[in-house]
Amino acid sequence: MDNNTKRNLDFIAVNPNHNRQMRAMRKLWLPYWIETTTRNGEKAERRRKIYRRLKNRVLHAEKTPKTGFYVLYFERQIIGFSFFGLSGGIKAVDIPPDYGMIMEFYIAPPFRRKGFATEMNNRIEELFRSWGVSNVFLTPDPVTGRPFWQSIGYEDSLKADPDDQRPIYIKVIRESVV
Repeated sequence: MDNNTKRNLDFIAVNPNHNRQMRAMRKLWLPYWIETTTRNGEKAERRRKIYRRLKNRVLHAEKTPKTGFYVLYFERQIIGFSFFGLSGGIKAVDIPPDYGMIMEFYIAPPFRRKGFATEMNNRIEELFRSWGVSNVFLTPDPVTGRPFWQSIGYEDSLKADPDDQRPIYIKVIRESVV
């Protein structure tokens, strides 16, 4: 991605009281939610419930320290979003509470494979570093996610999320200071 394109990007926390922003987010959230849940064999939910999930995540990010729900704007259009924060750990698989976790990550299809996802991840990692996080984990989508996350340095930990058995991928984003 060239510097001119990067200058036209904004990575901004979602404001649940900003109606225009929330309406634009809903347009991305619906296809994201349907894409990720129906691929896993789940039945599609009603729109109202899907939109409620979005609102709950945005409100959670707003009130929870070291948690974010951010949108990526390109030329004043929302083209992606991510929900991330301190994980709190997963005892069952020895993930410490000071690891960061990317819970939701989406780039609209017309903007994929153009460097936008990598740039959004770079901005998430900057925020994590500013919060003192050294390691980040996620459970990537097996079809679209794994190749991307591996290409930017995430590695299969050979551990699985105890809730859904999806593999946990981890990336060291800065060396720990001992």
